[in-house]
Amino acid sequence: MPLNKEQFLNQFTRQALDERISLFVGAGASTGAGYPSWYNLFKPLAKDLGTELDESTNFYRLAQYYSNKFGQAELRKRINDIININNFHSPLINELIDIGFTNIWTTNFDNVIELNYKSRNILTNKVFKDADLSNIELNKRINILKMN
Repeated sequence: MPLNKEQFLNQFTRQALDERISLFVGAGASTGAGYPSWYNLFKPLAKDLGTELDESTNFYRLAQYYSNKFGQAELRKRINDIININNFHSPLINELIDIGFTNIWTTNFDNVIELNYKSRNILTNKVFKDADLSNIELNKRINILKMN
């Protein structure tokens, strides 16, 4: 049976107080810190390939095409030129930190989440691959699970 709004809020609040909640954050959360959306990140790459972006564009496939044509090093360079900025202050991320999530699952390609925690002296574990899971210490650090 589905929860009504009041039941959901009560259950969520209990789990938050027990530090048992996780958050999924998409790359759009970093736009407030000056990072590009996936669309804006890949727009110049699509132009180099002579193609247009639309709502059905598969960015992973586009990156592979770019890598095939220009090389993986050039793909990394082009992306790094766009995302290697020192901005990280994000009002949205700071509000999410205040909620008290213990695990954050993200597709973010930047370090905005991690740097906002660091600026508040909160320790994190970054998880990129299975081997990183051994570093997870429950209830001692915030786990940031990178899914890209």
